[in-house]
Amino acid sequence: MLVLSWQNRNTMRTLKCMSALLATGLLFAACSPKQEAENTKEKVDSGIQDLNADLRADLDKSKLELTENLRELKLKTEAKIADFDSKLENDKLSLAERKELETARQELKEQVTRIDAATSKVGLATRDTWLEVKDETKKVTDDVGNWFERQAEKIDKDTKADHDGDGH
Repeated sequence: MLVLSWQNRNTMRTLKCMSALLATGLLFAACSPKQEAENTKEKVDSGIQDLNADLRADLDKSKLELTENLRELKLKTEAKIADFDSKLENDKLSLAERKELETARQELKEQVTRIDAATSKVGLATRDTWLEVKDETKKVTDDVGNWFERQAEKIDKDTKADHDGDGH
């Protein structure tokens, strides 16, 4: 009976230890995924914040560059308008010359309005609207740039010379 009792105590002790280990394991297993999920969520949130910060920085840089390009184009356009204004002050202009200068001046004023609108859209652009705004702005800058090229070609044609050196 002493042997049985010793074995029973040993078995009981083993059962208690096994139960304690099992309970600890279950608690650890139950807590571990939750803690791991929280750690993973924190890492993902941190990564998203870093990515958002990078995207914001890239967007801000692109907006700044595009705004600067538009500003330069506006200055060039306004300088050409001022040039037309000074030519229009000449009393010796023929009616046809005056009309041509006024038409070109008006076209440039319309281009300045488009540049101003594009600049405003760039300033208000969000990450969601950026690609569309960028495409629209490129079209405006191309159109204004093409206007200057057309005028140079027109002058070359009218004077039968190649003032802009492009072979036309």
